This record gives sequence, C-alpha cells and structure tokens, in this order.
Amino acid sequence: KVVIARRTSTTADSLLTPTDLLAFMSRKDDRSFRFMFQPRPGVAFVSVTPERLFSLTGHNVHTEAIAGTRRRGKSPKEDQQLRQELSASTKDVLEHQIVHESIASTLSSLCTETKSSTTTVLCLPAVQHLMSRLSGSLSPSVGIADLIQALHPTPAVGGYPTEIAHHFLALHEKFDRGWYAAPVGFIGREEATFAVAIRSALFHDDTVSLYTGNGVVH
Repeated sequence: KVVIARRTSTTADSLLTPTDLLAFMSRKDDRSFRFMFQPRPGVAFVSVTPERLFSLTGHNVHTEAIAGTRRRGKSPKEDQQLRQELSASTKDVLEHQIVHESIASTLSSLCTETKSSTTTVLCLPAVQHLMSRLSGSLSPSVGIADLIQALHPTPAVGGYPTEIAHHFLALHEKFDRGWYAAPVGFIGREEATFAVAIRSALFHDDTVSLYTGNGVVH
C-alpha cells in the first residue's frame, strides 16, 4: 500500500482568516480533532482530522486504524447502501487491514498486553470510514517519544512496507508535506494525545495550500 498526496494552492480572499476556515470546517456532530497553530505572523496551519495517532493515560494507550472511505448518502437509505458497499469492498477492507495489522504489530512490540476491536464504520458529517480500535498497556521502559517514533507515520498516511512506500513517495510526490500528516498533540503530566494532521490547510500570507491523500493498493 502507498498513500500518495497532493497539494493544491490558491489565493485566499482577503477577508478569510485561519480561524474562519477552522470554524467553517467544524461541526458539533463531528468527533474529529480540531486545531490551529501560528508559528509566526502570516503563517497558520489548521486541521479538522478524524485520525487519532494515540491517546495515553498512565500506561494505557489507545489508538485507531482508519482507512477505506465512502461519502455520506443524501438519504438514510443511500447512506446505508454506501456503508454496506464500504464494508464489502475488497479494496477498502484490504486497505484497512494493512493499517490495522501494522499498528497491532507495533503495539505488540511496545506493550505487555494488547487488544483490538472488530471493524466498524465511523460516520462523519461528510464521509464514512472503516475503523477498528486498538489498545495496550505500555511496557515500563517505553515513553511518549518512543510511541510517536514507532507509530508515525502509519500506513494510513504513508504506506506499507514502510521503507518501500516512503521510497516511492520520495520519487513521485513533488512537494514537501511539511506539517501535513504530521503528529500534532499535547503532552501532560500523566496523559498525552496526538492526532494525525490530515484534512488540513496551510496559510502563508495570502496563499492557502490544501492537502489530500489517497490510499492505493494492488
């Protein structure tokens, strides 16, 4: 599997601010992570991402495999048909399985015990995804930095096998991803949460760059 991305840049309306875009993208019925940061004047990065890299409370770590996508239907009947189509799709099931197995293998190497859920469909306002949850109890010697280094990038934004996929991207993606698909989160005294910065946009003065990615399998 490889996840190839593209960047589309356009000139922003002079009245559009990063906070406006973040508010426009945000909905109360969306469980996604929302964030914006501004490292310097004129530059801002915003994201409304459904993808959790991990959440950590004490030694308990929780993460998710999200891959495989359909739009939402315009009616309940069409929505259900699209959900069934997604769950039965050979391509999407394989794409999700690759992500799930890779994360499960990584967690097994970091945890004393692990467990995972069956695959369900995550329904967001505009799209729906195949999703499974994974969790574990971290080994005493494993820290937050180890988790980030081991889990990022997952095959949901890079590919698998990792080295081969990244070599392909280095040859064929004609731009630097920058913050796109990077881990963004917080570290507290006894907890940490990191999301994966997809569904994102970069403001640079009057230019806005939008990022999208697509999972490709055999």
